[in-house]
Amino acid sequence: MGDMGGNQMDSLELEYYPVTSDRWADLEALFGPRGACGGCWCMYWRGTRSEYSRRQGEGNRLALKSVVDSGEVPGLLAYHNGKPVGWISVEPRSAFAALERSRLFQPVDERPVWSVVCFFVSRGYRRRGVTVGLLNAAVEHARQHGAQIVEGYPVEPKGGKSPDPFVYTGLVSAFRKAGFTEVMRRSETRPVMRKNLQDRCGWAGSDPLYVAYHDQEWGVPLHDDRLLFEFLILDGMQAGLSWATILKKRDNFRRAFDDFDPYLVAQYGDEKVAALLADPGIVRNRLKVAAAVQNARAFLEIQREYGSFDAYIWQFVGGKPKQNAWVALSEIPARTPESDAMSKDLTRRGFKFVGSTICYAFMQAAGMVNDHIVNCFRYDQV
Repeated sequence: MGDMGGNQMDSLELEYYPVTSDRWADLEALFGPRGACGGCWCMYWRGTRSEYSRRQGEGNRLALKSVVDSGEVPGLLAYHNGKPVGWISVEPRSAFAALERSRLFQPVDERPVWSVVCFFVSRGYRRRGVTVGLLNAAVEHARQHGAQIVEGYPVEPKGGKSPDPFVYTGLVSAFRKAGFTEVMRRSETRPVMRKNLQDRCGWAGSDPLYVAYHDQEWGVPLHDDRLLFEFLILDGMQAGLSWATILKKRDNFRRAFDDFDPYLVAQYGDEKVAALLADPGIVRNRLKVAAAVQNARAFLEIQREYGSFDAYIWQFVGGKPKQNAWVALSEIPARTPESDAMSKDLTRRGFKFVGSTICYAFMQAAGMVNDHIVNCFRYDQV
């Protein structure tokens, strides 16, 4: 899997790698002579209680090394400036035999899950967001290996700080920050939390066209001027219609509007407009077609002024995507101060069909805002 990318955590730029035999020395260095916690070496959940007690210390170290040497990946290491600073144990639930015997953590249902059972963070890096970063990396690792659900068994302290050993399973607050939700609680302080990796924003439904658009395009930051022009025109065409209607006609739009080349569209005259209005494959609305031509001309003016439409349009969010954290679709606004400002300036420049609601839909599609709900599997990917 290699480098899973950097996460900015309390100004720390972390990298995450699966623990393979060539990284065993790094895991040993992180765990230290105590094997992370009292000679555990993260073997507590991997066998019977008697096996664990009998192997305490060096026996558990050798047992974990045997797992790694076999080619099995028992978890991930977090690195800061090349130094191992954090560990997370994550594998399919079947790797952790003790879970099956636990009264608190019996299976929630019959669906296959990957389990997060343990963390260890170097003392100087605790309370700095490393645990959340490890969770995010573990989710991505599990996703890349076919997982559909990742499950954890964190602690929710009652009336103060938990004893250190119990924090090794993680805290509820960290799991929530990583997008996990509680699905069961058989103990006052020990919930079962899950992140469903195939959950989607509800609006995607089951239509394959809609699902593909959601999974592959919506919310991905766009910086290509032609694609930005395409979305701007299509969002205007949607006014009063469903986005499903536009998606179904998208290939026809591309054909009819010269693949949304703004230079070509800006030159359309009466004859071309008449042909568009006679084309049953697109939305034949005279005002919208005229607006597309006018918008192409205004688009070119912005390119001349700013060098690119991309440089102009991204200034409304400070040049980088705004990361929202919506739990439900009902929380997502139809417009924002940023879309209001965009609409006002585009209108001043001669654009049509660029009301604030249309502008916000454009911002969502072009990835200027991340409006995937937090439980959507795309939330962490865009």
